[in-house]
Amino acid sequence: MPESRSPVRIKLDPLGIVLIGTASLCLIYPLVQGRELGWPLWAFGLMGAGLALLAVFAAVERRSRHSAPIAPSLLRNRAYTSGLAVGIVFFAGFAGLLMVVSLFLQLGLRFSPEHAGLTLVPMSVGTAITAGGSYALMERYGRRVLQTGLVLVAGALVGLAVTASHDGVGVSTWELLPAMLAFGLGLGLGLVFGPLFGVILAGVEDHEVGSASGTLNAIQQLGNSIGVAVLATLFFSLLDHGHGSPTALTRTLLISAALFVAAFALSFLLPREARVETH
Repeated sequence: MPESRSPVRIKLDPLGIVLIGTASLCLIYPLVQGRELGWPLWAFGLMGAGLALLAVFAAVERRSRHSAPIAPSLLRNRAYTSGLAVGIVFFAGFAGLLMVVSLFLQLGLRFSPEHAGLTLVPMSVGTAITAGGSYALMERYGRRVLQTGLVLVAGALVGLAVTASHDGVGVSTWELLPAMLAFGLGLGLGLVFGPLFGVILAGVEDHEVGSASGTLNAIQQLGNSIGVAVLATLFFSLLDHGHGSPTALTRTLLISAALFVAAFALSFLLPREARVETH
């Protein structure tokens, strides 16, 4: 890679790092442990503190200049901040969903780990089918590719919920195949994953791309953690209250579908075209 240098001296931002790290801990820890501990009041207090710390972090970063881990100009960019919202909602729905479906296959349907893994193969096949063509489609249709994928994913989840709710204990891998394939077609590295970063980064300047893409990766990990905590907690809470695994999965799937619908609605705030690299 050719050598590049920043025009200013780069410094660490200890305050910003402590704020965002503490905020993430305050949000995720009570979500993970709350159900097991009976949802004590301190869990809700921690989550409230996490939201407050996020607001403090945003205020501090807006006043920072060269040491901010997130370029202050990005926090004033409505298209980019809307993209962060789309990203955290999407990744929360995606990561939490994969965990809950895997749990249902093994705990509800009593599939072996190998059988459960093979049941998820159609999703991977769908991903492979759309992965290659999505980048060409992005150049022509922009964010509409992303929106099409989100609609397809939400529809696939509703189909999966209907399949699971119909005598869920006796559902076979073959009955789950159509919905899993549709989920992979819409989701994969194809119609959502591929276009997502390109469309979000279309609204930032060239000198902001490094900070913007790094923040998106952090949002992906945060969304994954929140999604696993929230959807898995919901799934097990339904089981704890006497619902069967098909009912627990169906309700969790519908909530996950609602997250993708929310991501679809937020996507209209994104740039119409994806970012195209020029040389």
